[in-house]
Amino acid sequence: MTSSANQHALVLRGVCLRAPDGQPILDGVGWTFDGPVGVVIGPSGSGKSRLLRLLARLDEASAGEIELLGRELTAWPVGELRRRVGWVPQRPALGDGLAADALATPVDLGVITAGQLAERRDEALRIAHLEPRTLDRPVSALSGGERLRVALARALLLRPELLLLDEPTSALDGARGATVIDRLLAWAGEHGAAVLVVTHRIEDARRLGGEMLVLDDGRVDCAGETAELVARPHVVELLTGRREEVA
Repeated sequence: MTSSANQHALVLRGVCLRAPDGQPILDGVGWTFDGPVGVVIGPSGSGKSRLLRLLARLDEASAGEIELLGRELTAWPVGELRRRVGWVPQRPALGDGLAADALATPVDLGVITAGQLAERRDEALRIAHLEPRTLDRPVSALSGGERLRVALARALLLRPELLLLDEPTSALDGARGATVIDRLLAWAGEHGAAVLVVTHRIEDARRLGGEMLVLDDGRVDCAGETAELVARPHVVELLTGRREEVA
């Protein structure tokens, strides 16, 4: 866990989010996540990415309460939230310069120092499965997977207490995605951080382990230990569209 034994990494109480036309996107979502690893999973359109946007304060809940690291989400000063809670979206904004410039954004914003960047860079690149020479390339020349991994490395530079990842392996092949997951798990253990991953891939959920929240049509289908939930035939059917027995 990220800090004291009394502090949850995340608490959701009756969280609702509605579209401008009033249609529910999230409907009464409740969950407690203690760390170090959590998975939010569900089929396309289930609301999992919108939930992560709520946690990053890019959207505001229509109803309910959210706590991050023991504090009400709305009580966090935005600057402190950005330092202590990292967020990597599926389509990160990296600017128009070199990948190295994108990686250095936290220095430009005064969140970390140039010395901290130099000290933490190699670890961040290794975890994100990035070669240092990638940083010399223009952002416009990077593949979708490379952009996602530059954004991941940038978030890791902050050493956040809670890291929110939206489909971090979606643009990676199976072997490379598995490597990134394994390195993230090791990083979380080493730094005492919590990692919350949104994914639609049941194989990624199995590899991540930890705690899991299953969403379907904006509502909680079930929640519990990942290893137990991915062994339920109805969860497999929900996520893959086919019924099968899980060994």
